Amino acid sequence: MKLLLLSSLLILLLLCSLSDIRWRKIPNSLVILILGLGVLHMLLYGSVLNSVTGLLLPAAPLLLLRRYYSSIGAGDIKLIATVGVWLGGLLNLSLFMAACLLCALVLLLKRAYTDHFPRSVPFAPFLAIPVIMSILWVMY
Repeated sequence: MKLLLLSSLLILLLLCSLSDIRWRKIPNSLVILILGLGVLHMLLYGSVLNSVTGLLLPAAPLLLLRRYYSSIGAGDIKLIATVGVWLGGLLNLSLFMAACLLCALVLLLKRAYTDHFPRSVPFAPFLAIPVIMSILWVMY
């Protein structure tokens, strides 16, 4: 059952990433599926406190920042929060920071080679990469 849940999360993260790359939107239906499966995962294998901490830790400060900086997408914040239900607070925070570093590295490389800085960045792929890597690390 756990393998089925984790495989579902991986597929949903890939779909969110593809949608974010193509349309710069993360569908709420995918986020709700990730949340629902995350709650099921929590009930079977996790703890409520760890999941609530994961839900709030990176997402709450980003939600406050979004009030002043509109460049932070609401879909990205929802995705970070729902992934936190799966991962817990500290792991979600560390993977969010890894995603930010990965995004910054890609943007710096793009700037160095094209002398162009994009107006918006699809953040879901940058979040999905460390999450998928950590899940695969734990599974194998």
